[in-house]
This record gives sequence, structure tokens and C-alpha cells, in this order.
Amino acid sequence: MLASGFAQAMVLCNGIIITITAFFVFSFYINDMAVQDYKKASDDAGRALVDGISNAEDSIQLISSILLLSENPNKDALAQQIRRNVPNLGYFDHVIWLFEDRPGNWQYKTIFQAMDNDVSGKDIYRLIPDKRIITRLVRDGYFAKLNINIVSDFDGMKYSSSRSDEKVMTRPFAFVKTVQENSSQSGIVIGVTRAALLFDQKLVVKNNAVARLTIREVDTERRIYHMDRTNNQVIFDGGSFDQNYNFFIGDSQWQVLMQFTKQENALIIENIPYIILLFGILLTSVGTLFIRNNNRQSKKLASVNQV
Repeated sequence: MLASGFAQAMVLCNGIIITITAFFVFSFYINDMAVQDYKKASDDAGRALVDGISNAEDSIQLISSILLLSENPNKDALAQQIRRNVPNLGYFDHVIWLFEDRPGNWQYKTIFQAMDNDVSGKDIYRLIPDKRIITRLVRDGYFAKLNINIVSDFDGMKYSSSRSDEKVMTRPFAFVKTVQENSSQSGIVIGVTRAALLFDQKLVVKNNAVARLTIREVDTERRIYHMDRTNNQVIFDGGSFDQNYNFFIGDSQWQVLMQFTKQENALIIENIPYIILLFGILLTSVGTLFIRNNNRQSKKLASVNQV
């Protein structure tokens, strides 16, 4: 009797231990696998954006250097030369060179301007350097700053939905770089762009698990880009499935924040540990009952043989 009870207890305890261990191991593995996939998606989007920003910064820096070193007095010809030779101007909607021709007389030359059909009908912000913008550039000391500055609140830089995709909100912003420190005659280069021009959105569009993508300025918390395609889908709770990527652009720190939905295949996979738990409990119960019944049968046979 003691041996029978001990055998049942051993089967029950070992079965429970193995089942619970398998449950936690598979839960951890599946959760970690999902987190790593989402982290990779966030890092890929962040790196793609950083690469685009770096190319745009290089173009602005190159334009500034050409303007500083050029001895061509014909400003129209100089702007055309830059347009033909500087790479990656397609990262911009509008690039202008603003300068003070003589005291109080400000002029600007368009170095690059995207056509409407080049951006598939999306909104294009055209920077018109009127008196208010010129006053701000002078007042805020942009002509005294040699590094590239980011401005996202020029007049008319509105945060609005894209005409091509209502799920996307976007705000234009500008790279601002003085040609020569404290020289309004040398001027300042302003390149207007949008986040959608700086990274391949297919990286996000093709990943159905991405529910929201937000790009924002850390200091001002001003959104530059926001995509929301939740459509009442279940968003993962907790920080484990919210991935963010911080980086610097010009003199500003930005953040890419991505949130993920539970896709159908993810829901199936995350239920595997519970299926294992259920089968483990069933098998343990069956094994315990089998030993119990087997012992009963043995006792019956023993009693019959004794008769």
C-alpha cells in the first residue's frame, strides 16, 4: 500500500514539475523571440531614418561649403551648378539660399524644388523667406551658428494628415546652415523636408505587426511623423513590446517609437505554452490514474490467488 501511494505521488510530482518547467521555458522563449523581432523592426526603421538624415545633412553641408568657397559672382549660375552636382537633393521638398545682397535688401535663390508629381501628391511645404522668417533667423542667432540646426516651427509648418494616407500625420521641418559665421552676405542654406522622404516607409508598411510609428522631438515633444493603423486591433500591453530608438539630428534629439499589435500567428504561437500545460496536466493525471488502477488490479489478483 505504501509503495503504491509513493509511486502515485512520484508520478504526480514529477509530472507537475516537468509540465510547469516546460510551460515557463516555452513562455520565456516565445516572449523573447517576439521582443527580439520587434526590436529589430524598430532598429531597422531607426537606422534607415538616420541614414536618410545623414545623407540630407551631408548635402546641406556640401552646399554650404560650395557657396563659401565659390568665387562665381553670378548667383543664378552658382545655384544651377549646385543643383546639377550636389547628390541626394531628392531628400528635400525645397532648398533655398537666403542672403543679404546689401544692407536691408534680402534675396534668395532656389537651389532645388520638388515637383508635385515627384512626391505622389503629398503636401509640399514651400518656404517663402518673408520678413517674419528673416527677422527670426537674425533674432535667434542662426547666422552665428556654424552647426546644422533643425527648425520645425516656421510659419506654415503644420502637423496635418497626408493626402495620400489618412493614417499618417506629418510635419515638415528644415535643416538650417549658415554659410559663414556672422555673415549675412554669405547667407544661409535652408533645406525643407519631411520624415517620409528620409526613410523607406515600406520597412514599416510590410510589417503588419507595427500598429503605431511615431517620430518626435525629445525636447519639445513635437511630433514630426505619426502613423496609426490599429483599427481596433489588440495592442501589446507593457513596455516589452514598445520599442524606441533615440538619435541626434543636427542640434536636436529625436525619438522613434513603435508599438505592435498581436497578429493571428502571434496569438497562436503564444498559446503554445498553455497547450503544453494542458497536455502535461492531462498526461500526468492519466499516468497517476493508470498506476492507481494497476495497483488495484494487482491487489485483486493477489487476493484471488490467496483464495
